Amino acid sequence: MRAYPSRPAEEFVYFDQLRGDPLELGIFERLSPDERQALRAAGRPLWLNPGHLLFRQGTRHGGIFVIESGRVRTFYTSERGRELTIAYWTPSNFVGGPELFGRGKHCWSGQATEHSQVLYLSGDQLCELLPHMPLLTMALLDGLVIKGRCMSNLLQMLGTQSAAARLAKAILELAECYGVPAADGVHLELPYTHSELAALIGVTRQWVTMTLAKFREDNVVGGDGRNLVIRDWDALKALDH
Repeated sequence: MRAYPSRPAEEFVYFDQLRGDPLELGIFERLSPDERQALRAAGRPLWLNPGHLLFRQGTRHGGIFVIESGRVRTFYTSERGRELTIAYWTPSNFVGGPELFGRGKHCWSGQATEHSQVLYLSGDQLCELLPHMPLLTMALLDGLVIKGRCMSNLLQMLGTQSAAARLAKAILELAECYGVPAADGVHLELPYTHSELAALIGVTRQWVTMTLAKFREDNVVGGDGRNLVIRDWDALKALDH
């Protein structure tokens, strides 16, 4: 059995997917033209630059943000300042939950990772709209189901996978999305920095760098920097399980 760098157990974070599952149908796609017009009239469009913080963990909840374009990262910040990524959310999803109606405080933070457009809907506006828009109600319920599934998977992952298994899972999922098969393995240009990968799996950047170096030493992967060649897919799958 290979020995990989160890880390404190309390720093685990859920990693099951690199972005939030999309809704089967986008929120706007479910609505009639008149309902879409009413929703846009009630909301406030926002155009975000990369790094813009939509909401911060612990601050008062005001409403939700429907993603129309771009991508938003949600993450939890520990008392020590460590950021743990929950998911990357793409168009057709909303962020700002699980609360909907402007009560309580945000459980985590949300930040645009690229140029994005969102529609802000306050809790009061949702309370006025939902009795007249059952399809909007269904779309929001579907979104909450997806978020609940993320949290359920988080609880399962916390007690069942090592940090090395989480990194292996991340590499495999990225390879399935972005990898290019070749004679010497699957070529993958990582779309995330080592720091971003660390936040996805709940470790430090240094740990990711050391473990990737160990993977290379064991000839599980090749390449350098963010350019990987997966040479032993079965070895990564074995770690994932």
